[in-house]
Amino acid sequence: MGATILSHDRELEGLEIREAGTRVYVPFMYDLGGRVKDIAGLRNTLIDVYGAVEIDQAATRSWNLSYLAVHTPVLRFRLPDGTAQLASSEWRYKRILKVFPWLGILSIDYEFESEQAEMKILAFYDELVKWKNADYLPYLQECDVFTDELAAHTAFASQAPAQDLHASLVRQLRVLARPYIHSRPALYAFHDFRVCVIDYGSTLDANVVQCLLWLTVPDTDNNELEHVASIRYGSVKIASTGWSTVLRTNTQTADSEVTKIVSLLSLIHAQWFICQLWINIYDQDVRATDNIDSALRVHELSAGELSLERDLVEVGNLNVMLKDPELLRVARSLERSFAVLEHRKAAEQRLHVLQDHSRDLTEFARERATRRLEILFSLSAAGTIAALGSAVGLVDSV
Repeated sequence: MGATILSHDRELEGLEIREAGTRVYVPFMYDLGGRVKDIAGLRNTLIDVYGAVEIDQAATRSWNLSYLAVHTPVLRFRLPDGTAQLASSEWRYKRILKVFPWLGILSIDYEFESEQAEMKILAFYDELVKWKNADYLPYLQECDVFTDELAAHTAFASQAPAQDLHASLVRQLRVLARPYIHSRPALYAFHDFRVCVIDYGSTLDANVVQCLLWLTVPDTDNNELEHVASIRYGSVKIASTGWSTVLRTNTQTADSEVTKIVSLLSLIHAQWFICQLWINIYDQDVRATDNIDSALRVHELSAGELSLERDLVEVGNLNVMLKDPELLRVARSLERSFAVLEHRKAAEQRLHVLQDHSRDLTEFARERATRRLEILFSLSAAGTIAALGSAVGLVDSV
């Protein structure tokens, strides 16, 4: 997965020395619709529409060249900056859009920063969810996946989007990419996002860090949270529950280290998301097409199985990609926190059921074809006998 990610987010390297403070990195993963088959065509189209589109260059010290040789580089371009009012503070954000061609995934990565000294960082997550859902829920309606059940859970009924953060961009990108991709059996419309708090200067209290990791604030009667173990990469201390990650570092030396860690987090997130995507495609695809002609269905299922198996090959063996022991240690730690391998097993279970279903349909189609041949043979034989009977009758009458 993601041969070129280690050099992404160069905007995070904007200053050689970071001032002390807290930033929040939030990547939103979306399904592009399928693997990119024509990267040059897609890139040229994106340049025509959005302007400058970069190709990420890989860190060859850390990646196996045999892996890089067969994986198309990530495409990326800068989106307009903006501001958001979250938890009584104004947050400025920068955005980068990335396309992972070999997986058919796009990611819109936000980096939030507040200049206010009194940030309510523990309220940031819940405020972020409310803020992005004003864009996300109308988008789900546009994609025709906003079910009655989801409406009941969210108490959301409005058709008009309260704001357009990036939903219209995602829909536009899917249309632009359609001629250049091998489409999957179905589109997974939902997104997945994670939160990574970057604490430059290690200014956050240890109890606050644990609250950020568990995305909760303990009540006064029980103010203890399960401790999340941390590892180090250079001068950066890393702790993660998968859904939330906290990086704590000095302000003087850690920018390149933070960039590499964030890149690995993006890698692990994309691996998790491709599994999530296929789990949901399987559930939707089997239900929606049970009444299709079995012969056609067998062909579609076989194509789906091949795509699913090919994507799952990209998940779960970091040694195929990386040759840097320290980065491998960080990647494996994040992989455990995200429970990527468990998610891969869930996708594999769908694949096994899909294969069994395909075999059953193949056998059913074979039996039906055999019965049709038997019926046709019987009808042909009956016709022949009837014709012979008529001929004998004519001879007798002469």
